[in-house]
Amino acid sequence: MSDSYTSAKIKEALVASQGSRARAQDILLGWAQADDRLLRGLVEPYLKGIVTGTIERVTKPAAEKSVTTVQAPVRVPVAKVPVPKPAPPCELSPEALEKALSLMGQGHCRRVRARRRLRRDRHRR
Repeated sequence: MSDSYTSAKIKEALVASQGSRARAQDILLGWAQADDRLLRGLVEPYLKGIVTGTIERVTKPAAEKSVTTVQAPVRVPVAKVPVPKPAPPCELSPEALEKALSLMGQGHCRRVRARRRLRRDRHRR
């Protein structure tokens, strides 16, 4: 996934989801349905495996196939989550985006360390 556009969209989804990977996945799925460039960037590393698996499935001898030979394609339902409209590109500079991503989650660690210091100080008295 060397495409900088795809990487930027992934970072944008992480920022929009406030660091939640699950929420970022939902956001990316929604964006990818409307953005062919993003979809291609996400699928490109796995395309050979997808094609190989599809050819294997289609060319299997009938004896190896399951009892029901005609199966409807399985459609995985996508969670109906309101997907925010993509922000205009380059709202944040790459440096600012990197800094924001590096700071995510640090507030929790600071609070935990502060609580530990308080407990330690109380215990020493």
